[in-house]
Parts: sequence; C-alpha cells; structure tokens
Amino acid sequence: MPAVSFYLRKDLLDAVKAKAKARNVPASRIIQEAVEQYLSFGEKKKAKERVLEFLAREKPLGGMEGWEELHRERDRADVNRR
Repeated sequence: MPAVSFYLRKDLLDAVKAKAKARNVPASRIIQEAVEQYLSFGEKKKAKERVLEFLAREKPLGGMEGWEELHRERDRADVNRR
C-alpha cells in the first residue's frame, strides 16, 4: 500500500493515537478507516434516499398504521432484552 503524508492538528493526532492504542491497531489503520468512511458517505446517502423513496412509494409495511404497529411490536420486544 502506498504511503501518504499529511498534517493533523495536535488534538486530532492525539485522538487518533488514543483510539489506536485502545483498539491495539496502528494509527494508520484508524486514519485509513476514517478516510474510507468519509469517501463512502455519498454512496450511503444515495442508498438511504432510494430506500426511503421506495418505502414512501410502495408502503410495504401497510402505511403509517402498519409502521406504528410494527414499532409497538419492536418496543415490546426491546423491553424483554433489557
């Protein structure tokens, strides 16, 4: 993998080093994951928009009434997990 150099403010570098130490990985991995996550943000946003558009158009859960019933069911299930 090619190396890249760049500058970070001290507070950012300290945060990267702390996270790397906590996860027991190199600081470069923390930076690489952050860059990958940043670059994929646009794709994730477009995918989310497509899903929301589908849900609004097709109403696979039976519209708001179906959604509210599903939400109540999930809330009841969550109570048992605590």
